Amino acid sequence: MATGEHTDISPTEPQDFTPVPQLFKRLIEALDITIYQLARSIGDKPDKFYRMLNSGIKPSYDTMQSILTRYPQVSGEFLLGQTEEVFRQPKAIQQTVEPEEETEPKPANSRDEDDTFVLTIRLLERELKAKNKRIEELERQLAAAQ
Repeated sequence: MATGEHTDISPTEPQDFTPVPQLFKRLIEALDITIYQLARSIGDKPDKFYRMLNSGIKPSYDTMQSILTRYPQVSGEFLLGQTEEVFRQPKAIQQTVEPEEETEPKPANSRDEDDTFVLTIRLLERELKAKNKRIEELERQLAAAQ
């Protein structure tokens, strides 16, 4: 670069992010819970979530972290509004689960873990069904166009 030349270091164009109310509507629909249940499941006040849903108030980092901890199948990129995919890919979910070394019966407090696992499976099955339906629809459109 010659003396006097400047490199353009202007910020990149801002991305189009999903509005908070739309994001939370999609989240609770995908999790098949109410906004009240979402708030309670992470130990938060429901009125805060209703404000996010109705007024577009943005969630705090702690709130997003709590959601991701309670619902590990949810994509962090989705919560940031950077992707349309609500759930992480199955491989990413598996990487967060550590193999169990113990063979003893699980303590009573592991029920939450079992519930989360079952919920993850149900949600993945639902997502797979929706994607298969979309594939069939696209195949019909392709066949009709030929």
